[in-house]
Amino acid sequence: MELIRSFNQSLGMTVLMVTHEQALAEKYASRMLHLADGKLVNDLSNDGVRGISSEPMQAPGPGGKTQ
Repeated sequence: MELIRSFNQSLGMTVLMVTHEQALAEKYASRMLHLADGKLVNDLSNDGVRGISSEPMQAPGPGGKTQ
């Protein structure tokens, strides 16, 4: 991951990582998108990425509405 981070920082390369490991994503991401049932339910950028685990995420219910 450090090598990928160095490419991102020194070369300006965009990195897209798909993971279920929230701690890993929190450590490296500048932006996190959460999907549930194929729909975007949360989009956190920059400072919003840190400490996300303290806030529950709600998946969309029937009809795509957040419960």
